Amino acid sequence: MAFIEHDALEECKLFMKVDTDADDALIAGLMSGAAEYMRNAGIEESWTELYKLCLHSLTLHWYDHRNDVDTDKVMPQGLRPVINQLKAEGYVARAGGL
Repeated sequence: MAFIEHDALEECKLFMKVDTDADDALIAGLMSGAAEYMRNAGIEESWTELYKLCLHSLTLHWYDHRNDVDTDKVMPQGLRPVINQLKAEGYVARAGGL
């Protein structure tokens, strides 16, 4: 599991509306998993606002559904286009721009 900086964790918790430290380890683990998911999807870590929106949204989704038995939970509506845009940005950057 990657190390999650305290400021990044606090920013994600603010997005998630979590105001306690009780689940910090869980949230940090979910953030690491979300970052890995994005990396495996071809998204380079950039810490742009769009990147953070995707990271926080995935973390929140997995946090909210962590006890669900149903593994067919659909990603939050609107997240797939964000992932696709981030992937396209990485492709364009690797190709040297437009």
